[in-house]
Amino acid sequence: MNIGLTLHMDADHISDVVARYQEQLSLVKQAEAVGLQCIWLTEHHGQPDSPIPRPELFIAFAAAQTERIQFGTGALLLGQRSAWEIAEIIATLAVLAPGRIKIGLAKGGPFVAHQQIWAESEQRGARFLAALPQLHNWLQGRAAPLQADTAPIELVPYCAALTNLPIYLASRAPEVIKAAAHYGYGLMVAQFWPISSIIAVMAQYTALAGQAPRLMVSRGIYIHNDPEIARQRALAHIEQVRRRKKHAKRGTLDLSSANAAQHARAHNGRQYRSICPDWMPKNHSKAH
Repeated sequence: MNIGLTLHMDADHISDVVARYQEQLSLVKQAEAVGLQCIWLTEHHGQPDSPIPRPELFIAFAAAQTERIQFGTGALLLGQRSAWEIAEIIATLAVLAPGRIKIGLAKGGPFVAHQQIWAESEQRGARFLAALPQLHNWLQGRAAPLQADTAPIELVPYCAALTNLPIYLASRAPEVIKAAAHYGYGLMVAQFWPISSIIAVMAQYTALAGQAPRLMVSRGIYIHNDPEIARQRALAHIEQVRRRKKHAKRGTLDLSSANAAQHARAHNGRQYRSICPDWMPKNHSKAH
């Protein structure tokens, strides 16, 4: 089992985004120094409290300033962005940081910001599934057409390591689990999934693939010297995240920069990190 961190760029005690990025880069270097294996970066759009719209840029920058630690995307929005764009991002990262890249892919959430950015956001699930064969062909070194009526094109840059790149799909949808089993991809587990859901998706995957999936499992921790204070603040944060997601989906949450800054000041000193082990369990009992 490998242990790492997921960064949402949500250092609430730092309102200045430049200082926030520098703080998170410092955290990456500390994580490498203490022996953690991987840093995962989320992709969020239009969210001042999680300002990380292009995780691949941070990964390229951070990889150049570290030596050993791996980096993963948690996750690139294949259901929103084009398959060709995602393929080029993956290929470039694999060339820049050989052996240090893991890729998580997702369809993207039903957030108002996504609907404002992408005209076809409502079709993200179908787009995600349709893009997987294209992406898989390019990563396996096979030419594939961008559109049904265009000539096949090869992925450039390309390196042989892309054929065995660790890839994880973030979804509980049966059709996505089926696709992951078909291509030999792993699964990504969100931090609020209950153990019962993890076991259920593992069983579905195992029935299709004949073996258990690789898992990237995200779990949140709250660090404080007083365990009770840590527990209270962690529970408050969980409720806050759920409320924020609920309102963001409805378009009723104020995500303005001023509101985000006020939120940062109100939660001064919070040290919340997502701990993400990824491993290949031999049976269901090792999933927990």
